[in-house]
Amino acid sequence: MTRPIAKPANVKARTRRRQVSPSLLRAALVLALAASCAFAVPVVLGALRPAQSADGAGLPPVQVALSGLAAGACMSLSPSGSNAGKTVFIDPGHGGMDPGVVGTVGGRQVLEKEVTLGVGTRLAELLRADGYRVVLSRMADSSVTKLSATDSVAGAMTASAVHRDLVTRTLCANSVDASVLVSLHFDAFDDPAVGGTETFYDAARKFAAENKRLAVDLQ
Repeated sequence: MTRPIAKPANVKARTRRRQVSPSLLRAALVLALAASCAFAVPVVLGALRPAQSADGAGLPPVQVALSGLAAGACMSLSPSGSNAGKTVFIDPGHGGMDPGVVGTVGGRQVLEKEVTLGVGTRLAELLRADGYRVVLSRMADSSVTKLSATDSVAGAMTASAVHRDLVTRTLCANSVDASVLVSLHFDAFDDPAVGGTETFYDAARKFAAENKRLAVDLQ
């Protein structure tokens, strides 16, 4: 299912028109299709591996110069192939004290935050091989914004901390002038027979047509 983001008027518009290349769409589509069945097959366990500490060119990831970031957050990785001159922002949802959905695959407990990080890391590898600079909102099991002792209650993030974390992800994407932002999440339902994917896009932007085209290809 492809549909616009709810209440898009609450999201500040950017004036720059975005272009998306076919190779980017192909790579993103491959990962989206893999993600759509992740909780249904044991192969998802293969995605639960640590993010690489260095890129394919042997250069370590570099944290973007943005205040208030947690360690390992907003990390930039250079292309491992020919440089396409564009930046893609990949946001593995949740992280740290926020596990997201908790599920079970093959008798093993699986946390949404682990799967989004595994899929996001693999997607980054594919895009970098196609020549894109990739910025990951996080490369570790952490929030994106740096948290303080007052940002949690009983081991869970407060509502204000969750909001600040989401805002920080957006600030990171905007600070690197990303051409595309893809945020990865895995939903849950109490009936195992129900599955599929849904992709949200912002229909209120000047580049809404490109937004929808990418959303349809991801879907």
